[in-house]
Amino acid sequence: MTYPHPGTYVGVDPGQRGAIARVTVDAEGRVVAHLLLHGRDYHGRQLRIGPCVEALREAGVVEADGVAVEARGLRPGEGVRATATAAASWAVWQAALDQLRGPGRYAVVDPQRWGRVVGLRAGLGRPIRKAMAVRLAAELLGARACLVPPRGREPSDGAADAVLLAYASGRGF
Repeated sequence: MTYPHPGTYVGVDPGQRGAIARVTVDAEGRVVAHLLLHGRDYHGRQLRIGPCVEALREAGVVEADGVAVEARGLRPGEGVRATATAAASWAVWQAALDQLRGPGRYAVVDPQRWGRVVGLRAGLGRPIRKAMAVRLAAELLGARACLVPPRGREPSDGAADAVLLAYASGRGF
């Protein structure tokens, strides 16, 4: 897969099964993707800003050419508690990004928007869309095994989303 804009890009899926990924593009347009952190690594009962800041710093957010974080939206069928937890988690990630990059110096992108940029077709059901995201991210990483979280058996769709968010960040929104 080739890439038009050389640089380093970071993608953040702030969900409970999310991840942080970095995509580097060399001058010839070759893509090197690195999955840096799985959601299980940074999520506990309560998300704290300190570990989020450290994880983002390790990912190279400060010097990255582009940073994209998935927007938080309402999920059909999600309970009140899950919605509140997800919103609080998203707020912590936003505060960590503001601290490292400054307010507004990163893109907050809807899943439909970045999905179009990377070639995920609209109108697919959630399970099909997630499976396609895993397949596309595995192509970028060169190995499906990289998407499997520690102590996990199956590739994480959150990890795939982080890789694809980083990739989409360099292509522009």
